[in-house]
Amino acid sequence: GARREEVPSIDELRISGPLQKRSRDSSDPAEGLLTSSRFSSPFASFRRRVVSLSNAKWKERFFVLTEGQLHFWKSESDYENERRPKHSIDLRGYEVLVDTADSCWGFTLQPTTADGRRTWHLRAPSEDARVEWARRLVVAVMMSSGT
Repeated sequence: GARREEVPSIDELRISGPLQKRSRDSSDPAEGLLTSSRFSSPFASFRRRVVSLSNAKWKERFFVLTEGQLHFWKSESDYENERRPKHSIDLRGYEVLVDTADSCWGFTLQPTTADGRRTWHLRAPSEDARVEWARRLVVAVMMSSGT
């Protein structure tokens, strides 16, 4: 018969890497410098450079996706030195939005209800990286919401 692809458990799904995060306070975002990425196994950790816009600038941050949570640190060295995350996002009740016309490889984590949680604007270093982050975030959102 047809071979069914196994879906990883939430404990097996782990993604990590620098991203750019957009700040809320600026109307003129600056594009951040991104570096190359590296992979390990498909559902083990992998590292990506992505940026987010914060205070009107795109800032590179190190993100780790694990167990339905997206955590970020100021830098990869903060993560490696076991500092506390700068912020953690519980992915339950979020959706992942990708604008394929965005030539800067952005994507958005948006709450599905108006409950005061913020919208997160992120940017990947390449289209391939954006597709991979978005795919893994969609899986994590679905697994964390039980759908």
